[in-house]
Amino acid sequence: MRSVLGLVALGVLFACAPNFQLTRVDPSPRAAKSPDQVEVYLEEPARSYAVIAVWKGEEEAFGDQVKSLRQKAVHQAAALGADAVILSVQKQIGSPQGSWTAAGDVMLFGTLTRVQARLIAWR
Repeated sequence: MRSVLGLVALGVLFACAPNFQLTRVDPSPRAAKSPDQVEVYLEEPARSYAVIAVWKGEEEAFGDQVKSLRQKAVHQAAALGADAVILSVQKQIGSPQGSWTAAGDVMLFGTLTRVQARLIAWR
């Protein structure tokens, strides 16, 4: 019984590992900025911009991971010298990996949170 619970715990641990991907669209060098200087948008900004990179982050956990993923996207944008990020958030309860933990007779399903951020520079 202990080995089964250990395997379940190990499976939950690895299923919760974050996954990040960065695709550079414009390789032009830019000076890094402080994350405080990077603006965050949930909709298209009115100003003209160029996309310099696309950042994708995915994390499964028991709770809301949007804030954590948002911070990681902003830090990546700052490191690349982006002026702003445009975020797109998607959540799925009970991920396809089926990660779960048993708590008595109750099963708790994790929330898979995906964030895509377009890292942009003002024109």
